[in-house]
Amino acid sequence: MSPPAYVKLCTLLAEGLLLAPGLRNLMAPGAMLPILGDAEFTRGLFGDVTAGTLDGRRALALSQLWGALIVAFGMVKLVTIFTNPEGTFLRRNLMLTIGFGDVLLFAFLQEHTQMLADGFSADTLPVKCALLIEASALLIDVVTRPRQTKPGGKRA
Repeated sequence: MSPPAYVKLCTLLAEGLLLAPGLRNLMAPGAMLPILGDAEFTRGLFGDVTAGTLDGRRALALSQLWGALIVAFGMVKLVTIFTNPEGTFLRRNLMLTIGFGDVLLFAFLQEHTQMLADGFSADTLPVKCALLIEASALLIDVVTRPRQTKPGGKRA
């Protein structure tokens, strides 16, 4: 049995918001996206640094690493939620892990909200909301939906 529609919708919306900057950071660092606060955040990250300087190379590497991690985590989420309709304990365990990962990312953003606002003029509220909504949907599904053991199989 595949995850309920509300889990799919929350994951799709959250990942749409998170994958766009992740892909941008990976493939076109410094490009602007039509996302609230993105221009300020990008200027804060890159400033007037050119790619030829040591600091520019560090900013580029950080941006691409950050983008790669966001994209990788997003792909794991989408594959977990949208592939193979069979309800398994592996999916439950992945959803639990991803939900807690979202909570950890939220906690990081919450802890550093002021620094991000001061240093990058970045508004973290949209990303924090997306992470909390997705985490809530995943963790509620893990706790409330029963999983059936496969015939002849063992429960994990």
